[in-house]
Amino acid sequence: MAAISYITRDEVDEAKNLIGQPNVLFARNREHVTKTHRRLYEVLMPLVRTKPDWRFLVEDDYRGIATRFAVMHKEELGTVSIARKADRWRICVNNSRINYELVRGESFWTSDPEKATMKIRQKFYRESADERLSMYNNLGTNGVNKLFQDAVGVRTKHRETVSFDAWKFIRANIEAFSATLSEKSKEQAHAYMEAYETTRSISAFRDEWSKATADKKVMLVIQDEGQYIVKRGGDVSVYTNEMLTDDMKSKLGMLKLVEEGQLFPDIGYRISPDAFLITCADT
Repeated sequence: MAAISYITRDEVDEAKNLIGQPNVLFARNREHVTKTHRRLYEVLMPLVRTKPDWRFLVEDDYRGIATRFAVMHKEELGTVSIARKADRWRICVNNSRINYELVRGESFWTSDPEKATMKIRQKFYRESADERLSMYNNLGTNGVNKLFQDAVGVRTKHRETVSFDAWKFIRANIEAFSATLSEKSKEQAHAYMEAYETTRSISAFRDEWSKATADKKVMLVIQDEGQYIVKRGGDVSVYTNEMLTDDMKSKLGMLKLVEEGQLFPDIGYRISPDAFLITCADT
């Protein structure tokens, strides 16, 4: 098993000076710099010196050894960690861009700190507008699809209590129908009906989103440094807050108040803290 190599006493003094910089943070205890893994140190320190606009969040493992750091610049750009692979200590450089470009496996692995640093300089930068649009487009589609499948699962779970053949009668005579059921069956019946309506509403929203390119009934909105990147159909525009319509402002305002993954069929869906699908007032 490969032994852990720490930084030397002289390097500790240098590291403490650099760790004192405002852009370097230790997740738990900055004194753990004395237990920084050598390979991590050899990658981290040159970046700290040359990238003052980046922030470095250093994390340690259960032994208190610093073995990982995340790089931040307005958003997380990627992570660097140390792990044993094939009985050797190796450096793992990782972000979504690197993973997307790899044909096999995930992350870039090397035992050479200079190669790791070069990969970081090449691949750690903010995603372009096109990359972000593509990513959030996929996240929005996947998120709405998951909501739909979850709702179908709940509906299917309670199908034994309420059959489709009785659905119209039940909706018209819900109170009389509920009075004939046991308490357990009554709970299942109400859960089924709620899931049925939820499935219908999510399905309708999903259908509109799947037709968005042609019909432009749902738009993707990404908030980005005081501006909004808006994709409607095949058109992409940049809006300031003043340029947003009242309808867009109202719907974005409501979606910003709810958690990620929440959908309101007549309003929209929150993909992430900064990305939304919203319905369009006009078609």
